[in-house]
Parts: sequence; C-alpha cells; structure tokens
Amino acid sequence: MEEFGKSHKEFLAKFLELPNEIPDSDTFRRVFEKINASGLSSCLVNWIPAERGKRSVVAIDGKTMRGSANKQHKAYHVASAFVAGTQITLGEINVEEKTNEKGHGRIEKREYRLLTDISWPEQGKEWCGLKALGMVNPAITENGGSHEYTRYFITSLTDINEVVYWQKKLS
Repeated sequence: MEEFGKSHKEFLAKFLELPNEIPDSDTFRRVFEKINASGLSSCLVNWIPAERGKRSVVAIDGKTMRGSANKQHKAYHVASAFVAGTQITLGEINVEEKTNEKGHGRIEKREYRLLTDISWPEQGKEWCGLKALGMVNPAITENGGSHEYTRYFITSLTDINEVVYWQKKLS
C-alpha cells in the first residue's frame, strides 16, 4: 500500500490531506490491526444492498496460489466473486483444484444463447436484478479428442455481446 500511495500521491492528494507524506507499511499494518473485522464486515454487508441497484457485473475468477504447494499438499486454489466495475471483492472460498486450465493445441468453439423474456419462471422474481437466462455450449478439441458440454447461467446483462465478452474474460 505504501508503494501504491507513493506512485499515486498526486491523485490521492485530491482527496486526502497528507501533511506527513504517504504513510509507511508499518503505519498501515498498525491501522489494519486496529480494525474490528466483524464491525467492518457488518458495514460492508449493509452497504452492498445500496449498491445492488446500480448496473454491474459480478465476476467469478479462480486463481492458484503460487508457492503454496509443499510435500503435504498441492497448491491452494481460490475462487473469488467481485464487482467487475469497482474491483470490490465480495468473497473468496478455497476450492479443490483449478479446472479451467488452457493448454496448447486446444481449440474451443462456443455457442451462446440469451433469453431475455423471463416472465415465465416464477423463481425469477426472487433474483434482484435478473434480466436474462443464458446458455453457453463449448465444443472443445484437444489431444486428438473432442467433447461438448452445456453451462447455464443467470445474468443482469441483456446484450449478447456483453455476455460473450464477460464469459470469455472470466474463463
């Protein structure tokens, strides 16, 4: 955070008074140690519904924690949900293993469908901001073999081009 502050000092000065320059990493550590985690969590949980009305994309992303493997276990894998526009992480969970590795010689063709007439499913009323039901059907050829499968999803997006963009970006 100290490095970020120093490299963005001019920008931060528009919003903050910095009479003693950018705080060092020890100062940030001391501040974070004082934060009441459950109080912060409660504030964020109460803040999220206020932001829900704004159009946004919640992205799901998986990462392998490099350097976390040892003789006792494989590397840890984490799946995160975050608001793409603001890059605010909503939550993270550990997952068993990464499943979407992209290898050399892999060809993937995807067919997308988006249904925006969602007046028929009664459960749709339970999903705040639900605008469409989607389907993607990847056909994958690799290592001399091929397979297809179908994924279904719900979305607040109604433009198929936006859906394709986010599906490609997150897979």
